[in-house]
Amino acid sequence: MYLTITGRCPSVDRATLKRAVVFYAEYLKIANSKADLELDFERNLCKNTGDEGFCVNEGDGNYNITIDPKFSKRKILIALAHEMVHLKQQIKRELSWNERYKMHRYKGQMYHEDTNYWDCPWEIEAFGRELGLYKMFMENEKKVK
Repeated sequence: MYLTITGRCPSVDRATLKRAVVFYAEYLKIANSKADLELDFERNLCKNTGDEGFCVNEGDGNYNITIDPKFSKRKILIALAHEMVHLKQQIKRELSWNERYKMHRYKGQMYHEDTNYWDCPWEIEAFGRELGLYKMFMENEKKVK
């Protein structure tokens, strides 16, 4: 996986962000994928869209994770873990979006775009894994230092 980081994130240095992406990717078994990932920090994302972050498949193996940088280090790394789960879902073709029909496909099942956010199984997986991924990363950081 090739990583590019754009934008400023005052609460987390770039080296830590890179280590977090590598750790999450290895744990989620996508580190060896040929994906190009751009991790972008966009000011006022939450204010403008209501999202703390999101992950987009740009096509041709290019993915973008965008996160609002206004949060604490802990919250940024948890949001990154959440979005890395979505990245895993897309790379492994568990999750896709059909623009024509306005439907998500998750593990072979179709979901209309107006499915309640909290009922979406891809969100349930991401929320269910984000804190554990973060805690394992932070434990790993203590061992390395």
